Amino acid sequence: MRSSLEASGLDCGPISVHDKMAAMGLPVVPSIASLARIFRAAGVARREPRKRPRSAWRRFVYPAPNACWQLDATEYVLTGGRKCVIFQLIDDHSRYAVASHVAAGETVTAAIAVFDKAVTVHGVPQRLLTDNGLALNPSRRGMIGQLVEHASSLGVEPITGKPYKPTTQGEAPQVLRRSYAGCGSRLRAA
Repeated sequence: MRSSLEASGLDCGPISVHDKMAAMGLPVVPSIASLARIFRAAGVARREPRKRPRSAWRRFVYPAPNACWQLDATEYVLTGGRKCVIFQLIDDHSRYAVASHVAAGETVTAAIAVFDKAVTVHGVPQRLLTDNGLALNPSRRGMIGQLVEHASSLGVEPITGKPYKPTTQGEAPQVLRRSYAGCGSRLRAA
């Protein structure tokens, strides 16, 4: 079956062979894993260790709402050149924006304001994930920030990503860019 698919110029991997055998109505069709083992043993399968496993394509999410919130801030240039900072706080389970806040700069006061705004509406989360910025969580710099103290006083576990590893903080900026793309007119009043 594999040889005939290969001769036809079609994909001849274990999934294709399995599907073709099942479509032909064979009474017993080996599993995809069995076919892969058979092809490797026969030396007809190419090893491709650089391929990512399918599990790597799955997006990680926390198991429940309020299990972890993610806070980040992005600078935004208003019409006329004035700059502001938009704080976005999202629930890491649903990617729902629980609160937003526009401030003149990335300050501790603004970070606490957006956090308190979300707590008032949605309750207290279990964890708060931020980057290691001075206004958010400077614990990796050897300091305890005001936002960290404030969140901890409410029973929230403040966590931070590793320095220069922005993959853990990937969602908040993306949600922020999608949310505010093209809305400069609404932000001009800020």
